[in-house]
Amino acid sequence: MLPSASTDPPILYRHRSCGQITHVEPHCAACGEVLHSTDVEVEPGPGLAAASDHGFS
Repeated sequence: MLPSASTDPPILYRHRSCGQITHVEPHCAACGEVLHSTDVEVEPGPGLAAASDHGFS
């Protein structure tokens, strides 16, 4: 049986400090703008070569 289509969120995030339901909203550490998946690019960092040397890729 397939789950029914619903607009209700499948999971909720509760902030441990205040106890309220919240949502995750990443912000740019440099300018504070809210980030969306289309706003960011992934690029190699300076530690990539060292990680590759240890079997991470």
